[in-house]
Parts: sequence; C-alpha cells; structure tokens
Amino acid sequence: MVHRRRLTVIFLAGVLSLSACIPFFGSRPEPEENLLSTLAMQTVFAQQTQSAFSTLTALLSQTPTERPPETGAVTDTAQAPTATLQPPTATLPPATETPTPTTAVPTVGVTPVPFTPTATPVPCNRAQFVEDVQVRDGAEFYPGESFTKIWRLRNTGTCTWSKDYAVVFVDGNQMSGPVSQPLGVTVAPGQTVDVAVPMTAPSQRGTFTGYWQLRSSGGVLFGIGDSAQSSFWVRISVLSPRPTEVGLKYSLADAYCSAEWRSNHGLVSCPTSASDADRGLVARSFEPVLEGGYQEDQAAIILQPGSGRDGFITGTFPAFRVSNYDDFRAVIGCMDRSPKCDVTFQLSYTADGGPVQSLGTWTQKSDGEFETIVLDLNHLAGKQVRFILTVYNNGDSTDDRVFWLLPSVR
Repeated sequence: MVHRRRLTVIFLAGVLSLSACIPFFGSRPEPEENLLSTLAMQTVFAQQTQSAFSTLTALLSQTPTERPPETGAVTDTAQAPTATLQPPTATLPPATETPTPTTAVPTVGVTPVPFTPTATPVPCNRAQFVEDVQVRDGAEFYPGESFTKIWRLRNTGTCTWSKDYAVVFVDGNQMSGPVSQPLGVTVAPGQTVDVAVPMTAPSQRGTFTGYWQLRSSGGVLFGIGDSAQSSFWVRISVLSPRPTEVGLKYSLADAYCSAEWRSNHGLVSCPTSASDADRGLVARSFEPVLEGGYQEDQAAIILQPGSGRDGFITGTFPAFRVSNYDDFRAVIGCMDRSPKCDVTFQLSYTADGGPVQSLGTWTQKSDGEFETIVLDLNHLAGKQVRFILTVYNNGDSTDDRVFWLLPSVR
C-alpha cells in the first residue's frame, strides 16, 4: 500500500514537472485572431497545475495506516483519493481597439507668385493741399472782420491749369467770399500756386467752415486726395462783439490776417505756427504782456523779424479811405521776457496805388519804456491808403519779439 502511494506521489510530481517545463506560449507574438484561444489555454493549464498541486499536498499530509488483510482474500487495492477538475472559466481581457495607422500626406511645394500691384492712373485734374499760407484753422476774428484766406496748392494731375481755371465755393459757410474766382495764372503739373480769396467773418459768434474746390476751363469740378474729390477748407472762430470804441474807424489789429506778410525768408503765414517762427512771426493777442510785466487788455499785433542778421517782417494792409481829421495811433515796444530786444519800427503807406512812402521810424529796446504814436493823416484825406507795418532787427533776431498795440485810424 505504501509502495502504491509512493508511486502516485512520484506520478503527480512528474506531472507538475512536465507542466513547469511546457514553454510559455507568449514567447513570440501571436497573431491577433489566436490571442483569445491562447489566453484560454493558459488559464486551463494554470488551474490544472493548481489542482494537481493541491492533491499532492493532501496526499503528503496523510498518515499511512496498515489494514490487516482480510481472511481468505489478498487484496492490494487501495482507494486513492480522486481529484475532481472543474472546467476552467476563461476570463477574457477587455478588447482593445487596434489603432489605425496614419498615412502621412505628402506636402506639395507651392512656389508663391509675387503680387504686382496695378498702377492707378493719374487723373488729368488733381490738386494737393500743401499748407495754409494765411488764416490757419481756428484763427479768431471779430464779427464782420475782413480777412484773406490763402491756400498753397500743388498740381498733381497730368493737365496744366490755365488762367481760366477757378477756385469755387461748394459747401459750408461762404463767409461773404465770391462764388468763384479765376486763378489768373498758369500752373503746370508739379508746380504750386497760392490761391487767395477775400472773406468776411460772420456776424454771429461760433466756429465756421467753408469748403472749396477747383474748376477746370471745361467746367469740371475737382479737388484734393487720390480721387481728386475732396475739398480744401477755411475754418475760423468768431469772437463775441467787443464794445464800440468812440472814434475808432479802422483797426489794423482786427484786419491783421487780411494783410500780406513777408520777411527776409519769404511769405509768412498768418497767424504763424510756432514751428515756423524762424521765418518770421505774426500773431494777435487780446491780453499782451508788455516789457516789465505790464499786461494790457486791448488787442495787439505781435511781430518777430525773420531769423538772421538784418532780418525783417512787413505787412501790407487792404486799402482804406482816409477822411479829414483822421489820425493814425498806436503804442509800440518790446514784449515781456525779451531782454535782448533791439528793433526799428517803421510805418509806411501807398496812396491810390502810388509809391511806398514813410510816415515815420522809431527804435525800441528792452528798457521798460513804450512809445505812443499819433500821426495826422489830413494830407491823405480822400485817398485810398494801404498802411504798411514793418519791424527790422538791429543785429540778429534773438529776443526781437515786439508789439503794435491798438494800431488804428481814429
């Protein structure tokens, strides 16, 4: 009996050894369709091995007992324990989605074609605004005050502007200007022209704008900009009416931008911007601070000669008809904070289109003193007189900023 048990143990041990020597099926990748079968077979082998090991352990733990032989029969049959194998249950791993290989799409090289802009044809008639020569945007005037607006324009078209071309009012406030006014000159492509139009400030207080264009000899309107459709303009501010001064007949301070201003550098805009002051300066102040810090509450024309030695600035005013007993009056001197001011004032005139004649000259320095001018105009009575205000620097123009306070005919 003992011998048989030993044989059984040896047999089971051999089974275990054989199962351990069976090569593992996963040593080489299997095709995907055999994966599930392989996993099930491995599970069965594992469960059979575990069951056999359990049986072997049970047999080894048993204590052998000898049974006396039954009388009359010699029987060596031993009742060996029977191991019952349960059918294995295969646990399948969750199915995994096989990634679809991505096929790279080859990039086709594209050679960029350079963009060639189409040239815009230049129109026959087109203008370009260059600058405001006289009466810049926002210039201040009293109601009814006369002035002359001057635009500098360039011919950027392909056609020459003849003398029959004109500047015409198209929109906004006309400010008593003409409906149209001939250029009176010929302007070739690329050349500039100063277009002057006389105007009068409206009688109401406020800001006013008038729009203007050019007109060809064939009656076609054109303006500025790429399409030659935009207008150029004049924009002024009208102040509140001032109290009427007894005896005042003509104020040069009111008409300061109606004058034509020039310096040793050429034409000077009115009022002058600070960036152009080296060319000569013309402005107006209603609260001028005179040398010594004395502040006035009357209108003054502020002038500065053009830069450089022997610089000057001069303004010629529109004609005025002088009457009997008229006087010219003004106060002249240097402005405050002009310690090196050293100039010569001159008042001249032309009568009825005649030659320029002097009414007087005066020298002023920054010495804290002013000079009052009163001149009898009886010898000019009945004539159309154009007054000319001039200031010369005595040396260079450093600090030569001066004033004509209340220059007027009374």
